[in-house]
Amino acid sequence: MPSTREIIQSALGQNLVGKDRKPVHLRLVPGLTSEEVDDFARSLPSPPSDDVRDLLEFCSGIEGALEQIDFTGRTLSSGFGADFLVPHGLPIAKDRCGNHWVVDLHPGSSNWGPVYFYCHDAPVMLLQAATVQQFVGEVLKMHIPPHQSLIDDVHEDRLFNVWGKNPGVISHTDALDSPDSLIRTFAAGLDANCEVIDLRSALSRYLRTGDRKREACCRGCLFVRRTPSPSTPCPHGEHGHMKFSAERLMTLGTNVSKSV
Repeated sequence: MPSTREIIQSALGQNLVGKDRKPVHLRLVPGLTSEEVDDFARSLPSPPSDDVRDLLEFCSGIEGALEQIDFTGRTLSSGFGADFLVPHGLPIAKDRCGNHWVVDLHPGSSNWGPVYFYCHDAPVMLLQAATVQQFVGEVLKMHIPPHQSLIDDVHEDRLFNVWGKNPGVISHTDALDSPDSLIRTFAAGLDANCEVIDLRSALSRYLRTGDRKREACCRGCLFVRRTPSPSTPCPHGEHGHMKFSAERLMTLGTNVSKSV
């Protein structure tokens, strides 16, 4: 499989065009020196993989693709604001509306991934890619005919309409009556205004939202969502609580499951 550097180099050797058939001109932001990569790595909870390190020395970002791509995240961190969802997240790209793509870094692991798309309106977070390598490849497909890229599918939430349908939600009552003993045990410790989403077959780690003091998880595989109520106003404003797509990983045909 080609490295991320090779994927970028291959794309730059083609005539890149947008869907409107107008030429697309990408500019690579200068890469870091080996010493700068070492300093950057020390600021992270997990070191960059050999592929990411090679990428950073080749270029630290791409201009002309999406609104901004910065593989160091240094120019994007101040606008992300969802650390409670991805505690070790590194935002590496954003669109014109201020939505971000963020890498979920796992302490002690050099694997940079998965990459999530975090949208603030509607407030939805979706899995975009299993790795930075795959993310970059999908970004560049946007400018190569026939322009079939998962970036567009995820950005527009076309595949699952997570905000409208909220797939996979189990009510608290149904969770208490579940034939799955793990779900029953999990639900028994929750309030009645909680809902459960079973991500064991799809997601790499549990996701958290709602009242942060009342979060609950079990073995890194179940996610709890609190429904708004007058006594516990939603911390995310009028749009309600974040919603997530467990199916996104299945669509990519990629298994990035790991224990936490």
